[in-house]
Amino acid sequence: MQEARTKIFDQSYQIFGSDIDPTMIDIARENARQASVADTITFSLSSLTEIQYPERIHLVTNPPYGNRLESDNLDGLYADLENIFNQNHLSGGVITTYEPFPKKRDSWTKMNLMNGGDKCQFWRKIK
Repeated sequence: MQEARTKIFDQSYQIFGSDIDPTMIDIARENARQASVADTITFSLSSLTEIQYPERIHLVTNPPYGNRLESDNLDGLYADLENIFNQNHLSGGVITTYEPFPKKRDSWTKMNLMNGGDKCQFWRKIK
């Protein structure tokens, strides 16, 4: 407990969340309310490709990877995602089991983790 207390982030920040499904936005808002962080999160009904990314932003995303949620075009989705990171000079990462991601692995590091019951990777973008 004492070690955890020394690692508390006690600075201002703003979190932005988006999804293309309005139901997921409603669920996320309720989860944020229950976690007492609703005042720090701005939600929008939009896709990653529609967002204007400001400088010095950290993007963390958990896109569909075909296990529980289907996507018509996973290859296109992940290509768009990698382009968004590269073109906007973003740091952050992607939680996924989608094997072809990322294409240019030399600019990413990988850490294994669990997301629910799924064995996933967290691919962290190296600037």
